Amino acid sequence: MDPSSPKTVLDIGCGRGEIARELVGKVDRIDAVDLFPSMIEAGKALQNGNHPNLHWICGKAEEALLNPPYALIFAGNSLHWMNWDELMPAMKSARTETTRAI
Repeated sequence: MDPSSPKTVLDIGCGRGEIARELVGKVDRIDAVDLFPSMIEAGKALQNGNHPNLHWICGKAEEALLNPPYALIFAGNSLHWMNWDELMPAMKSARTETTRAI
């Protein structure tokens, strides 16, 4: 990654944001997406859950309103729950495009 490029991360299926909350101090921004509001609320209550660079998004990863481009997109233990035919092309676009709904 170019050191001068923005360091933005997308965590899809973030749950309580275990990974996102650990990375948030090392990057410019993390967008953390989860389908369940209860998981997001639980994550917000944990350490770094209210960090200003951590943006929680409630919804399906396949349909979330995102703010690309992302230098890194990851799914910890959640990828198997998602519709790959919709998700993979959308994630490919999210690496290079500007804000778009997927």
